[in-house]
Amino acid sequence: MPHWSNQLPANRKHMGFELRRTPAVGNLHVIVTSPDVTVCDTHFYHGRTIPCERPDCPACNEAIPYRTHVYLAAYDPRKAEHFILETTAHAAIPLIEYRDANDTLRGCAIYASRPKGAKNSRVEIQTNSTNLSKINLPSPPDVPKALCVIWRLPTDAATPNNSTSNPPTIQIDSAITAKVHQQPDNANGYIRRQQLQQQLTEACSRTPTA
Repeated sequence: MPHWSNQLPANRKHMGFELRRTPAVGNLHVIVTSPDVTVCDTHFYHGRTIPCERPDCPACNEAIPYRTHVYLAAYDPRKAEHFILETTAHAAIPLIEYRDANDTLRGCAIYASRPKGAKNSRVEIQTNSTNLSKINLPSPPDVPKALCVIWRLPTDAATPNNSTSNPPTIQIDSAITAKVHQQPDNANGYIRRQQLQQQLTEACSRTPTA
């Protein structure tokens, strides 16, 4: 049953985890709560980031290129804020080096910045260890499930594909996301594109009659 009220919540942000990136101006100084990174290929599709659904991916079918992103849970002790941090695969190399040297990323201090000061410029990350006896570090969330909430997908659509030699990756279940594409709020543009593609295929396959 819904819970109705006449009062606004004290915390007006959504109850899920916020997705953040390194700012263009200034820097990001946080502590990692995740034990490892999570890697996922994504598309910028219809004005927002979505996960790649290969082998049956609508964005791939439209020849929209994907980009590999790296995700982890991070905590800002100065603001007591816990969120999901997104960065590029290139920028995440120092994180992999720290994990390999320490067997975990949890407790790793991150100093991230964009030296050129532009919104989409290259991110540089420096890492350092943290004295966890002096800070109450929160437990990490399930990053794939948190990303599903952010991406507006069912939480069971993302399955971690763990590997002993590589960072964990996310495998998107296209059978589940296909149901999302057919929902009234999401389906109009997607179904219309399918109809146009079908019409084009049929038009190209017709044999001219004498």
